[in-house]
Amino acid sequence: FSGAAKISASLAARFAPARLLAPGCEPDDVAAIVFTSGSTGDPKGVMLTHWNVLANIDTVAQVYDTGRRDRMLGALPFFHAFGYTYTLWFPLVQGFGSVFHTNPMDGKNIGELASKHRATFLLSTPTFCAAYLRQCAPEQFGALRFVLAGAEKLRPALAAAFREKFGITPLEGYGCTEMGPV
Repeated sequence: FSGAAKISASLAARFAPARLLAPGCEPDDVAAIVFTSGSTGDPKGVMLTHWNVLANIDTVAQVYDTGRRDRMLGALPFFHAFGYTYTLWFPLVQGFGSVFHTNPMDGKNIGELASKHRATFLLSTPTFCAAYLRQCAPEQFGALRFVLAGAEKLRPALAAAFREKFGITPLEGYGCTEMGPV
């Protein structure tokens, strides 16, 4: 892309009304199809509408007071509603930065990214939080203000160990992919 094309796209994304960016797109139209096996173990596609994604973002925004200085550390896959909605779209809609890593089990690099970029918001699962307990140093997560753990049950012992080591308690967010992942 040329520099002029990048500037034009950036200005359009920032200032143009949504109806001009996506003509004919309605709030109840499908925005994404994510996949889940849920409690059945059988894979299935879940259609998320634009309203669904925005409503889920709004509910989390009511709990977490984020601002432009916040930074999301995302390592959850985008094929799941939790990673897609909250690590990708939540920072974009709320207007704060994000940094991503492709492997949520790579605690060494997750810790380094958190420290380097002063991540203030971490989305994870309890399984990944357990890995970070083993692989990350307390100072690497020193800027974290919020930790949201979802996709599976957060055991109280794990939450307590995370709080003891990193000084922050993960909040459990657990819900149906089809309705709202947190």
